[in-house]
Amino acid sequence: GRCTFSGVVALSYARESPQDPDPQRAQLQSLRPVLVWWMSERARRKLGYTGMYPDAAIKTADFGVFVDVMSIFQPDDETSDAPAYTKPAEQASFGRALHNIGLVFGHYGTTVLKLTKTPQPPGGDPLRIYTRRGWTHLERRLGDLEAPAFNSIDVSLWPTAVAERAARR
Repeated sequence: GRCTFSGVVALSYARESPQDPDPQRAQLQSLRPVLVWWMSERARRKLGYTGMYPDAAIKTADFGVFVDVMSIFQPDDETSDAPAYTKPAEQASFGRALHNIGLVFGHYGTTVLKLTKTPQPPGGDPLRIYTRRGWTHLERRLGDLEAPAFNSIDVSLWPTAVAERAARR
């Protein structure tokens, strides 16, 4: 099979710390060229062009990226064993999102981009890595339920330079 370049992309990554998922922005920096490539390739396939006009990718950028920390309310206090919310409406919203997370990661039309190499900040927890986190395990398994295997892509295995070159072709 081949990647479908779907319009829904879900990001699976390990948070580097409870307070900040990506304090050095290393994961964001590695994701940027991949998303530029995704947008360009999706536009190329949608428009049927082998060569594209410079603005074609931007004019056809019709995909969304689900990132949990930006898409779901996060607890206000994560210093204890039971994360706490100060606003009941946000806690209720988080509960609904958690109940429906399978719709995002497990849908046939979703592509899951996995950042499996978790940067270790100075003084960071060496066990706080992608393969040891329960949340990322859930995301991977949900993605395996319905979506074809070629719509689950480990972008950490793809060097940034390769992604940048692919986006420019």
